[in-house]
Amino acid sequence: MSFSINSESLSDSASFAKTIHGDFYPNGVSPVKNTSASLAPPALGRTLSTFDVTGVIAGDVLNRSKKYPIAALNASVSGSLNGLITGGAAAAMAGTPENATITISNPEATDFSVDDDGNPTGSNNATLTGAAAWNKILSKSIAGKNLGNTFVENSLQVMRNTMMAATEAEDPSDNNRGTGGSSSPGIGEMQSAGRRDVALISELSEEEKSWFQERLNLLRSKYTSQIEDVSSMGGFRFDIPNSWAADSRSVYNGSSSYFPDAKVDSSQRILSDELILQSPPVGVPNAFLSASLVELLILLHEKNYYITGGFGAGRDPNQPQYIKSNMFVPGDHTFGRAIDIRKVGRTNQEPYNVQQTAGSGNHVSVYQSALDLLLEALSEVPQYLLPDQIVVSDRLDLGIVDGLEPVTAAVKVNRPHLQYVNFYADSGHRDHIHLSFSGMRGGRYVGPGGAMTIAGTNTSSGPNGGSGSADSLERGIGSGTIAPPVSASILDANYYDRLNDSIEIDGVFDVLTQTWCTQEVAAILSAIAFRESRYKPSGFYIGRSDYISIGLFQVNMGSGWFSISENGTIKTGKSNGLAHGTKLYELTDSTGKQSIKGWALATANWDSVFPGETRPTEVTYNKIIYEKYTKLVAENNGNEKAAMHTMRALVDRRAWIPRNQAWMAYTCRTNKIPQFGAPLDGYQFQPWGDGYMKYGWMTGGVRFEDAADVYTRKTGKSADRLKTWLRDVYKNDPSVFLPIVANYSGKYIDRWIDGEVFGK
Repeated sequence: MSFSINSESLSDSASFAKTIHGDFYPNGVSPVKNTSASLAPPALGRTLSTFDVTGVIAGDVLNRSKKYPIAALNASVSGSLNGLITGGAAAAMAGTPENATITISNPEATDFSVDDDGNPTGSNNATLTGAAAWNKILSKSIAGKNLGNTFVENSLQVMRNTMMAATEAEDPSDNNRGTGGSSSPGIGEMQSAGRRDVALISELSEEEKSWFQERLNLLRSKYTSQIEDVSSMGGFRFDIPNSWAADSRSVYNGSSSYFPDAKVDSSQRILSDELILQSPPVGVPNAFLSASLVELLILLHEKNYYITGGFGAGRDPNQPQYIKSNMFVPGDHTFGRAIDIRKVGRTNQEPYNVQQTAGSGNHVSVYQSALDLLLEALSEVPQYLLPDQIVVSDRLDLGIVDGLEPVTAAVKVNRPHLQYVNFYADSGHRDHIHLSFSGMRGGRYVGPGGAMTIAGTNTSSGPNGGSGSADSLERGIGSGTIAPPVSASILDANYYDRLNDSIEIDGVFDVLTQTWCTQEVAAILSAIAFRESRYKPSGFYIGRSDYISIGLFQVNMGSGWFSISENGTIKTGKSNGLAHGTKLYELTDSTGKQSIKGWALATANWDSVFPGETRPTEVTYNKIIYEKYTKLVAENNGNEKAAMHTMRALVDRRAWIPRNQAWMAYTCRTNKIPQFGAPLDGYQFQPWGDGYMKYGWMTGGVRFEDAADVYTRKTGKSADRLKTWLRDVYKNDPSVFLPIVANYSGKYIDRWIDGEVFGK
């Protein structure tokens, strides 16, 4: 930002203040540099653009709270005024007192004496010149008074209003704007998550790679069964044919790619040589999905909307539609900034399936319902995560004429939140809805801690230790010493009918590091999982003290009020038989998520398995489960496996998904539903033996060797590092000094680390 200061503007404090304010807000509008509106004419108009205040990190500054606009304004104003104050006085001294650059009346004058010719005497201080005049102007102006409250208040109001105001073309019927250019740009500023044409892994900092990895892991956990090209959720291959670098035309918008639908004339191309000629390793993904797209999808899931689709349609840059008259114009799928949506619905409701109805008589009504629901969902999205473009079927009556919609299109009536979103319709989108971000708003994880945080979204507070535990991208570009991850499809499969299938210790480690554990905690819990389930997600057990234990980590759903000892003594106090059944768990699958108490989770299908029989309650659960189990054992001539097989059917089917089981283990330990924050470190093992087994969680043949093996293979770190970590935990973590730990695993931890195996 520069100031148009001249002698006239410095004549008095009012002029000076007016000049400064005018330079900040010409014509009362906030100028925002380095945006699609300022850098890339003629592609202007209502397309959302990056809000990048001078001197503040691009794109992210306004994303998180109200303090950021204020900080941005202060930083920009302070920096500019510092230049004025330090450099202005020197400029003012350019003349002599007789021929001063600046001369003003001195409001504090005490001597107005003149000589015989009427000239001021040496003692006359009625006027100030040069630096003295400059300093007086500053001291009396609102700037010199630390930008009084009115200035700041008005400035923020201008910023707020111009950011939120719609851009209007001079001619409402002019469709030639947004992705197609505009003859009357209007106001183009709007918050966004920052500019990035394509998120090349090679250009990311280690911190941002960790953030991408963690957010992509979360995306996979929410959408694996709903996204067609699941691998894209970990990364994709971005490689433009090098032949296009031979194009002699100038690069549109300077040195980088631009929103592919932007209007360019025949003398320009939109991809820089740098992007074209970069050479990723063969077969290795080298780019992440757009951060804005990732965060939008996560947010929609958190708000209980159901979306099915795919990222990769049209990603191949060699497709004919991208090559027009010797000009290469790749689609936004190529850059990882788009999704084709085929189903839209609310959680736990039947979605509108646009694809299946494409050729049917009710296609238009189903498609319209799907689009209406999607646009309703977008009304709950912050402005900086609204997409730049939505492309729909040409069969809908949306007021989209000849492609791009006019300002007055029906699709935007009564939807002010869509004022910046560009709509387009054609016959190629009759079986899906295309949603995409421009490169100007692709998004980046920047700022304090690296986070691009969204209100209302569960967001991690720190990278997952840079582990890369769940992302094939890090495996591909690493040293080759790290074991590959278990595929997301395995971790999100349902193992209800797969009684003999194991995900092995690698799968347990991966699902733990993808959800709530540091690598070290995951290594120990992975070793414990061998005792609990032999790494089988289908693990199920009922016994004298187990009132249905489920999955990899055998979370016990006992809810109290009943227990029976080996000698047959029955106790009915609240704490008798109490395990983890009263805790609230979260189960997620392709239909959405639900919070449910453990005992209810374990008996979700009671009416279909035991129709007409009295359903358990939280108080009666233990007693009814025990009685039903013992009765079934008797009916099956003592065959406990047959009895357990019958009762397995009681459990909510979603409990047989490994990722859900990892989060159940988290709730078992913390008594919280999933909290997507920093992974838990330190002592986290109490529910698996401390307090009720002689050797604590090490009882039953749990081996340090197993923990060290998976740890070294999956992370590339040494076994000694794991040993040091565990010894430090048992030396410093306050939890281990409690009797429930100190008198159990605390007594034997050093022996276990040194290789002793207890209770084989």
